[in-house]
Amino acid sequence: MIYKTKIISNWDKLPVALDIETVALIFDVTQTTVKNWLYSGTIQGRKIGRKWIFDKQYIKSLLNSERSNAE
Repeated sequence: MIYKTKIISNWDKLPVALDIETVALIFDVTQTTVKNWLYSGTIQGRKIGRKWIFDKQYIKSLLNSERSNAE
């Protein structure tokens, strides 16, 4: 994925559906952690074939709620 080595600073440049690599980058965790979140129900995603797909607006709202809880 293009975003692996870059910092995501503009949500408009991201596609509507995010893959597990991008979600891991956004939350600064490993892909294994994201998978653990999926299996435990902490985060929602859809598995299409062998890939996990996440809605960009859903991930953005999770990130915003995480930031507001930290304050």
